[in-house]
Amino acid sequence: MCGIVGYVGAQQAAPILLEGLQKLEYRGYDSAGIAVLDGSTIELAKACGEIKNLLAKTHDGSDLHGYIGLGHTRWATHGAPTEANAHPHVSNDGKFAIVQNGIIENFMELREMLQAKGFRFHSETDTEVIVHLLDMYYTGDGNLKDTVMKTLGRLEGSYAIGILCADCPEQMFLARNGCPLIIGVGAGENFFASDVTALVSHTKNVVYLDDGELAEVHADGYTVFDCTGKPVHKPVSRVAWDIEAAEKGGYEHFMLKEIMEQPKAVADTVKPRIKNDAVVFEDNGLTDERLREIEHIHIIGCGDEVQCGQLCGICLGGRNRNLRAGPGIQHTVCFARNRRGNDVYDRNRERTCLLGQTHGSQRICRLAGLADNDAHILFADDRVLITELTGNLCRAANAAHRLNHALADHACMQCRAAADDMNMLDLTQTLVGRYYRAAP
Repeated sequence: MCGIVGYVGAQQAAPILLEGLQKLEYRGYDSAGIAVLDGSTIELAKACGEIKNLLAKTHDGSDLHGYIGLGHTRWATHGAPTEANAHPHVSNDGKFAIVQNGIIENFMELREMLQAKGFRFHSETDTEVIVHLLDMYYTGDGNLKDTVMKTLGRLEGSYAIGILCADCPEQMFLARNGCPLIIGVGAGENFFASDVTALVSHTKNVVYLDDGELAEVHADGYTVFDCTGKPVHKPVSRVAWDIEAAEKGGYEHFMLKEIMEQPKAVADTVKPRIKNDAVVFEDNGLTDERLREIEHIHIIGCGDEVQCGQLCGICLGGRNRNLRAGPGIQHTVCFARNRRGNDVYDRNRERTCLLGQTHGSQRICRLAGLADNDAHILFADDRVLITELTGNLCRAANAAHRLNHALADHACMQCRAAADDMNMLDLTQTLVGRYYRAAP
């Protein structure tokens, strides 16, 4: 549930970082912090509790000066919710500051190695090993890219990382593996964040980093590299919704707003897909021939998504007036427990259509099997992904998808998204039911 923001440009960075962190408050957190580069000095501010404490501590960011910086909201995993454990973390010599989402699985091994080399740790977190690795590999020549690549080569686990270096006052480095990370493309300024919600008040043009990629970001542009350090071209996507859609809109709290918006979310999803009393998916990439070959549907999700899938399973089982009589569509519903999707479905089952759901961009980690296991799916293009948010990172990992029209739910009850998912699942099973043939 942690959040990341970053900025480089002509404006004072601290107020922009604090605003971005406020947009990410809905994700849940127990501490927050920002780091801003002022000339050759990294200025740091952290606070436990709500972001309003950090705002008060920095006088709304006016105490920190500089045009480049990064920020973080932390949900404690390794170590208690204290200022020492809050991000950003800074190297012993003060040259590096970093923020990170995810879990470094081999951090204890790295921590012991770094301590043996004389590096002093000031927190209990797994993240702090990253900043000391950067310090260890940095040669002082300003070649930050090589330093970052050597550091990433030592890490095992999932991460989204933002890096600030005092010797490189005009650029930041980013790295992604298994956790969302997005570049916001502006005019004479650029941003990064773990969620588009933190960006849309400044820019709707975004670049989604893929796993294994890193990026150099400065005010006038950015360069994305693959895991070998080779530059890669990344398309710029346009976020289709406004910041007003992610705010409370006069309601007392987000849950009430999202409950009241369920009818509109459902209507926005269903209307474009009903034509002449028939279900139509014009953007699905699924041919009638392929639909006729489906013998099994496997529904994957996390938490409330699985409950939506279980209700859909009742319909798929034939207890629905839209389906023909008979044994019903063979189906399974399960949790995506493994980050790499290793154990979520029978990979050897042929003629299977995978239905994946995700109500939040970070849950793509749990649905990685949809992207990683094409060889085990007969219909490699028929991975149907129901996403809550247009612009969700899952789009990049899937060739065929349905998009519902629910916006980002801020309340943990996922009111709009769950209602919309049920309608999308119902539409999907109705479409598949037209052509379904039972396995022998």
